[in-house]
Amino acid sequence: MNLWADVTGRRQRWADRQNARLRREYEASLRHWQSEADLNEHYHALALGARPLGPDQAPAGVGLGEDEEVYWAGSGAVLVECAEPVRMFRPVHAAYCPARRVGAYAPLYYDADASRDRGRVVVTDQRVLFIGGHVDRTWPFAALTGLVHSHRGAMTLMRVSHRQADSGLALDQRSGDEFRFFLALAMAAARGDRPGFVAHVAQLAARHLAERPTPPRQVSPRQAPAAATAAATWLTRSCFGPPGATTVRQAVPVLIMAMIALGAGVVLVPGSADGQASSPAAAARTPGPTTGVTAQGGPSPKRSPKRSPERSPEPARRPQPSTTPTRSPAWRSPSPSAVAADPVAYCEALENPWGYTFCEGEPITEPDAAFCDYFECVKNFWHGKGQVVQCEDGTFSKSGGRGGSCVQHGGEKRTLYQEG
Repeated sequence: MNLWADVTGRRQRWADRQNARLRREYEASLRHWQSEADLNEHYHALALGARPLGPDQAPAGVGLGEDEEVYWAGSGAVLVECAEPVRMFRPVHAAYCPARRVGAYAPLYYDADASRDRGRVVVTDQRVLFIGGHVDRTWPFAALTGLVHSHRGAMTLMRVSHRQADSGLALDQRSGDEFRFFLALAMAAARGDRPGFVAHVAQLAARHLAERPTPPRQVSPRQAPAAATAAATWLTRSCFGPPGATTVRQAVPVLIMAMIALGAGVVLVPGSADGQASSPAAAARTPGPTTGVTAQGGPSPKRSPKRSPERSPEPARRPQPSTTPTRSPAWRSPSPSAVAADPVAYCEALENPWGYTFCEGEPITEPDAAFCDYFECVKNFWHGKGQVVQCEDGTFSKSGGRGGSCVQHGGEKRTLYQEG
């Protein structure tokens, strides 16, 4: 056996695999970069050449003001109203980005109850106009104080000074991209600063061109790790995942190994090998089943961490000596008391001084005045005019049952009740 030839062949195979992997990663990043570059180029050209629609192209049935010009019109828009205020951005040039990498973009959610009507939308150089089957809505640029776009979907929320509730429009993906661009262009035209908007889009495009991925350097066989190092690297990747793996991906193998070690320790407990019962001291060290807040449980108090709702663990029972010695198995099926006692995560114990619960009862519309001192509430909680609900991120809102609540907190999770 030619040992040198075997080592050389292993190093060459390692180099081939590394070069192939680096090439695939480079080609994928280059495709993504080129797609974004094409998008920036398209909207930069559109910003330079787009003109208002002519009188024969303007949608029928839209009452335009004097010198008002239409920049874009679309159909299939959904009018969305928010039951609570939403964090907004200033309506300036920097709020727009074709690739959504920077600007006024945030995670937004809304349910079916938040939609008020469906209809057409028109963008002019003075306002955004929604014409629905039952409701019409206008957002004048002169009164526009804030806006925010969904960073994944095609929803845009707007705030005007003369209306208390935030509202906006949800469209399909293609129409949403066009609507956002022409909204930014029309606002620039209304401010008399269209050249500034064109320069902003050009700057985004130039900045992206400077970020073109560079081809990877070729890896040579001489860079291959030694056999022992390669084995250690393989073992580390197998246990903890590749570099940059999530915390969960890294923690799961560690937990599995800990469970295996714990199971092996059960067999090695003194006295278990010869069939004798374990000592009371060992039994006392074994924790009994506990009942606490689940992973999807109640909120974390904002000001008083010591009030975190917990139950005291049940005392461990003293084991009864067995008259018939038996060998303790390394693994045994969990007893019913060791399994979570509450399979319904949405109905759980919630410690608080007012008897509020996630189980049965009456919905709460007027919570105690100290509610937000005990639980974590959304901003402007007391402005809500609905039921108290918990959002997906654990915060509480007083706008439940009306649609549009928890819009920036993952949507509604469950309703809070007053025990009967």
